[in-house]
Amino acid sequence: MELRDFYSIYMGEDALLRATLIHSRDFSTIDEFIDFKLDELEDEDKFNKMVDVLSMAEAKRIHDLVDEDPENNVYHVQNKEHFSTLYDFQYMLEEDMNSYVIHRDIVHAIDQTLLNRGIMSPYKMRVSHDEALEPEEISKLSNMYTGPIYWLYDNLTSLQLKKIIRTLQITHYGKYKDDFLKAVISYITSPGHLPQVLEHLSYTDLTHIEEMVHDNYNVFERKPRWSVAEKIGLLVKVHPDYLVMHQDVLEALRSIDFKKIKTRQQEDENYNAYHIHATLEGKKEIKRDIVIPVRLNFYELMYILKESFLWTNDSNSKIKIGNYEIHEKEGPLHANIVQIDHLFKTHQSFKFFYDSEDDYVVNVSLISTRIVDREVPKITDYKGPIPIENIGGLDKLNAALDILEYESHPEYARIYNKVRALNYRARFPITAINKHLARTFLTRRPMTE
Repeated sequence: MELRDFYSIYMGEDALLRATLIHSRDFSTIDEFIDFKLDELEDEDKFNKMVDVLSMAEAKRIHDLVDEDPENNVYHVQNKEHFSTLYDFQYMLEEDMNSYVIHRDIVHAIDQTLLNRGIMSPYKMRVSHDEALEPEEISKLSNMYTGPIYWLYDNLTSLQLKKIIRTLQITHYGKYKDDFLKAVISYITSPGHLPQVLEHLSYTDLTHIEEMVHDNYNVFERKPRWSVAEKIGLLVKVHPDYLVMHQDVLEALRSIDFKKIKTRQQEDENYNAYHIHATLEGKKEIKRDIVIPVRLNFYELMYILKESFLWTNDSNSKIKIGNYEIHEKEGPLHANIVQIDHLFKTHQSFKFFYDSEDDYVVNVSLISTRIVDREVPKITDYKGPIPIENIGGLDKLNAALDILEYESHPEYARIYNKVRALNYRARFPITAINKHLARTFLTRRPMTE
């Protein structure tokens, strides 16, 4: 059935009278009104006025109709309230006392407009429980956390949304699911409200969320540790095994000073990692922040520190912590027999003396304790160039790095060729180092000299 035929068949005299009242103009015949409606469908400005007043629930129902194949191009619906805007604009007509009809062309035209304007997402916002999703396939979720945020949060029921509203103490939220969605989305994407949202997190959750935002993470494994973040709406379940953070939420979190959040308390007793800060003495702009599992010994800690600075000498470095002097190889206290947890409980800083002709010293301090899912070392942040190994000491390092800042320097080519043969890299390869550390420490067996 064509659209003109649809109006001809279902347009009654009462509907014509309604049209005259709604549009404040006279339609003497049904054909005259049909011409008017067909022209209106082609007029983008007029059509958008109708689309603008659709509720999100109505938009979703229209979108769901697209997947159906109606007989003779006509959808038959029982509940007028589900499509009240279409009825008011006379894009849905009355078939009889308890049934209404919508033409396929109208449904598809509205849906396409919603898609074009980014109001509706062309992608599914949830993966079926029956569909397995391997870790390497999580890129499939990208459309969910970059698409229209409303449709991601529509995965939540009205009850779940009201629980979020109560938890966050949102005061103005309306009566319907549309209102609940708008209230929650507005709250968790507002830099003004986010500090109050984040106060509901534990110290552990807060520091991990901060790290994930820094690393631009949108996908989280659905584990108990993220239950509070899910309950307050920061994360949304899209699969039995995965949660996502919408990009709008992530961008809003970037503006937050996490250090000012009231819940930044000392970690609880269940931590399984330390977060340390390592700075090269005499060259303060060279620093590394590293997460290390508590189960490691000092030999493994030295290995991690050397990897983080791209140092390769297999010599006899040492650590001085409190009254203890721990040696990598030869010495009264051997690094592979002392666990870091034994001394980190009482000492929050130490010095690492790297054994080489450069006499580099690294000052290390404890930032915090952490709970991590994978008990492997990870560099979380870095600053400054790579301290060149076997260059002859700190003075020569500083001189070389000063020259390498300027390609126009007359000594640049000579110095670059020299240090490139050592361990110098123009860019710090944090991803490659972290992958190497993960592979090395995935085994539970301790590393020894």
